Amino acid sequence: VAHVSASWRRLCLASPTLWNEPSFEVHPSLTRSMLGWVQDALFKVTVPMTVPAIGSPHPATELVGEALQKSDQIWSIDVHCDKMLRDCLMERLQRFRCSMLEELSITCVLYHNMSPSSVNPLPALFSAPRLRTLKLSGFPVSPDHSVLSTLTTLVLEGHYGFDMDDNPMRMSRHQMHQLLERS
Repeated sequence: VAHVSASWRRLCLASPTLWNEPSFEVHPSLTRSMLGWVQDALFKVTVPMTVPAIGSPHPATELVGEALQKSDQIWSIDVHCDKMLRDCLMERLQRFRCSMLEELSITCVLYHNMSPSSVNPLPALFSAPRLRTLKLSGFPVSPDHSVLSTLTTLVLEGHYGFDMDDNPMRMSRHQMHQLLERS
């Protein structure tokens, strides 16, 4: 649409809702432009699974960090990631208050050589007072985490094939019962 005419281009670039789901699959400079064009509008961060070269960071790691600097404008985060991107995301979530975030979905791929005990949980300092939906796959959340108190939907998926006694993603029946009683 931005290529129709100069006036259409100005109109498109001045309409933040057209850019409320910036793509993390295009050239990084275009993603950065989209993050600018969103202006003050709420937006969604969606990062599909991309398999980086072994030892290389996920291609979206830096861009996700930049997007999270606008954490008060993000209403939804849906990230499929490797350990490096997940660690970047967790570090950023701990620093920023996500005041408008309603949905958080993180799927982290655990490779066969990773122990579940090497996976850090959702940061204790993470704050999202409007969070309603939490979907976590590949790492734990403490049953006492304050973010659980506002949820209407909770999906926790662990990875099987590990010794369950060594799996920090495991929640006891008692912990699950307490969590359900609080909601």
